[in-house]
Amino acid sequence: IVPYGDVTVDSVGKASGLGDVDFLVTIKPLDWESGYLNFGVSTTIPAGTYSASSAMNMGNNRWAFDPHLKLWQTIRRFNIDLWAEMLFYTDNSDYAGGTLEKDLAFFSEVHFAYLINPEKVMFASLGLGGAWGGEEEVNGVKNNKMGDYAVKAAFGMNITEDIQLTISYRHDLHVENDIKANQFLARLMFVM
Repeated sequence: IVPYGDVTVDSVGKASGLGDVDFLVTIKPLDWESGYLNFGVSTTIPAGTYSASSAMNMGNNRWAFDPHLKLWQTIRRFNIDLWAEMLFYTDNSDYAGGTLEKDLAFFSEVHFAYLINPEKVMFASLGLGGAWGGEEEVNGVKNNKMGDYAVKAAFGMNITEDIQLTISYRHDLHVENDIKANQFLARLMFVM
């Protein structure tokens, strides 16, 4: 995945260009009639646009490695999936005149989905997830440790065989070191 972006935040700055490149490898070590277990590793390559003197950047100037597990089980029209991951970061030695270090971060989510219409792959889902760890340190100052929990509802369907629409709403239940937020997303995906 090679992202590109152009973003401006009033009184903070702007950034544009390539983001960091993500490379993902996934295997399915267990597969049974109504479910499977996946194991994968995502690697983030620091190829994005980055400047230590800028308040905003498209890249992070550090590598990241994200091993993850996903368990999927279908029971008639119900699907349950559970995933867990760890995120390792290398240091950014060119961060605002210092070195940015980040501790290991953990993430987990469980989703319950109901297949409303199998022909249209129309579904509704509810999920609960959390994030822990990931404390950052720059020049001896620590911040941004996570202990966050959120719920999410989603609705999706195939518009055509090659186009899928997903709409989701996320509500933060608890955020350790930031503000609570509500997030509404719409995704239109083209499959080739």
